[in-house]
Amino acid sequence: MEDDIKGIALKAAHEGGAVLMKHFGKITSVTHKGEIDLVTEADKEAELTIVSIIKASYPHHRILAEETGESGASSSCKWIVDPLTARPTTPTAIPVFAFPLQWRWRERYATV
Repeated sequence: MEDDIKGIALKAAHEGGAVLMKHFGKITSVTHKGEIDLVTEADKEAELTIVSIIKASYPHHRILAEETGESGASSSCKWIVDPLTARPTTPTAIPVFAFPLQWRWRERYATV
């Protein structure tokens, strides 16, 4: 099971990263959830991409995503997705960013 989880996590990370790179240096819309907590179209699209990949393979797993909240059935498996972190550098085109993607099963964790 863990090899399958790792494969899906890596696929989601690569495809989510491709979305972020597509938007890199081209951010046109920034909204604020807080004083320095920004949301861009890159956040939203990358999260949708990552969550869609996870749900396609594991529709019964829970997902906690920063922009859309929690979804999925009650399950001992849970994914935690933050599609873009290290802001506020991203909207200003400074090339330093990442996104945490974590899978939890009971007390076991795996982070990509």
